[in-house]
Amino acid sequence: MTYDATTDKIFACATSGTVNNLYEINRLTGAATLISAISGIAASNVLISLSADNSGQLYGMRLSTLLNVSAQLMSINKVTGAAVAVGNTGFLANFAQGGDVDPLTDELYQAAGTSVLGSTANYNGKGLWKLNKSTGFATLIGSIAQPFNSIDALSFANKEYKYQWSPTANLSNPNDANPLFTATTAGTFVYTITVTDLCGNTATDQVSIVVNAAPPMPSILPANPVLSHRNSFKDTLTYTQQAGLLYDWVENGSLLGNTTNNLPLSFQNSSFSQYTVRITNPTTGCVSNTAPVSFSYAPGVLLNNNSALTVCDSSFYDVGGPIGPTGNNFTRTFTP
Repeated sequence: MTYDATTDKIFACATSGTVNNLYEINRLTGAATLISAISGIAASNVLISLSADNSGQLYGMRLSTLLNVSAQLMSINKVTGAAVAVGNTGFLANFAQGGDVDPLTDELYQAAGTSVLGSTANYNGKGLWKLNKSTGFATLIGSIAQPFNSIDALSFANKEYKYQWSPTANLSNPNDANPLFTATTAGTFVYTITVTDLCGNTATDQVSIVVNAAPPMPSILPANPVLSHRNSFKDTLTYTQQAGLLYDWVENGSLLGNTTNNLPLSFQNSSFSQYTVRITNPTTGCVSNTAPVSFSYAPGVLLNNNSALTVCDSSFYDVGGPIGPTGNNFTRTFTP
């Protein structure tokens, strides 16, 4: 029997007559559901011991009590029950077997009742073996309390712990060892973590998180600047600075190197740009940014031909408009 962490299921193998079967075990009721007969193993051979590695691959031990026929490590498909021989272990194996995978190293171990190849006189070998999952070959780690033991099960404790953060507000996952904290307001937030191991032992610790307020954001004026002949196609953005804070003008995300409270605008600037002010509190390191401001050009008459026009108050632009090429000469008649 083995637990597969990748599917959160318990699997087991059992022999019914001459057939080896693969089962799924209901962990709440203990009921066994047949998945399939295990194919790829001769009917006269017995599969004993089942293990699942960290990837969810199942392995089983095929017993052998024939004089010079090694026991074999088998890989088993947990969906179809198809078994494939990985390789010989290098020893004879009778009943009283148990295997499991160390979750920390993903290495396969077997507590085995064994005898050397060429001798079936007894199975006094009661050892802990490490099995190569690629070749099946077994390396003896050591004997287990010889000669009085009879071990037919092996299991590793899982490395996992359970985590619980309290309170749960502002945390991405209160059951994660390292949840993400997202601050929505300034203040001091105190959290307690409780860690529980597989034996039910608990440990707690506490952490305080101080969230500083973002620097106050001034308003940039004018909020919607318009360049026209009335202001000679020039304007100045301004805001009010507060003592103790650092300010920088920003154009399209790039610092302009201007730390004053004003930024001149003219037709030399781009009307496609967005201007903001970045405010930094040098004590806390907190940063905030104002709402972006862009300027536009006033509607006007485009001087691109000599046709007469009737206009009221307006601006006048060269052939390319307010940001186009200059140096073109046109004569137009305007009324009134």
